[in-house]
Amino acid sequence: MLFHRLVKIYIIGHSVIWLLFHHSCPTFDIVYRISFNFLWYHWAIFNLTL
Repeated sequence: MLFHRLVKIYIIGHSVIWLLFHHSCPTFDIVYRISFNFLWYHWAIFNLTL
């Protein structure tokens, strides 16, 4: 499914960006983690409703 593929790409992108910016910009890390958790929550809800 396309949505699952997008989530996989997002997770890979999240890991790469986190590794690049985690040490240089802690504030960015916090914002990114919140957005990541938000997307993960919606993905879980989406799967439960199918």
